[in-house]
Amino acid sequence: MPGNRMRSRTFCCKIRSVKKSEMDTGNTIVVDDAGGGNVLGGLVVGAWKGREFRSEVLGPEWCGDEAVFQPVIASVVLGLVRNWEPAEKVVLCRTRLFDRAARDLSRCGYVVRRARINGVPQRRTEEAFFHHLLALGLPDYLRRFLPGNEIPKEKSYRRLNESCAGLLLADPRRLSLAKGKCRTVERIRNARIQRVRFTGRIRGRRRFCVECGRTVDRGGWRVTGAGRRVYVHAECASFREEAL
Repeated sequence: MPGNRMRSRTFCCKIRSVKKSEMDTGNTIVVDDAGGGNVLGGLVVGAWKGREFRSEVLGPEWCGDEAVFQPVIASVVLGLVRNWEPAEKVVLCRTRLFDRAARDLSRCGYVVRRARINGVPQRRTEEAFFHHLLALGLPDYLRRFLPGNEIPKEKSYRRLNESCAGLLLADPRRLSLAKGKCRTVERIRNARIQRVRFTGRIRGRRRFCVECGRTVDRGGWRVTGAGRRVYVHAECASFREEAL
């Protein structure tokens, strides 16, 4: 793939558009991913065949060096495909994270196509990623950022990522849930975090508690660091005044 500096660049798999009817056939498996760009959580690999969906989660500890990550993803994709035979064709998302998987599948005799994944396969994979975030203990209000819930996809991902960065700032213990080689995570990890308790109203636009998603009307905590500022209800805070 252009721009890919890994050894797998010697493998060429032509990217072309794939018709929806082609994705819906019983002998085709459609594979997509979700969560790779989010600061918290791992990566979900989702597979769709006919009317059935399966997925696997790769934890955030794997989301680092791409040279290590690609073979791991390829192993997951091969496992999903082989456990779902018979299948003649595999349609892979065109992200370069699947380059190694495309090469390995082709060597195993599968017809591989690369395409932008849309529709039900994409939706189910995104839903699986949000379930993964909630399973990690992140707040339920993040569901509102699921693409398609009256929010355009690009904006929903941006809001999700900003909320997750805010959650990380509010409670650095979540660093264990964060992707290691991420610039935002590194900035928060190395930041001097300040927590200020306030009792009055916040002037200007409405502010929301990063822990519960509800409006902060009067009183709470203002947390700043790494060029960010978030607000937390006093009752939602994981820290206490005496701990400062």
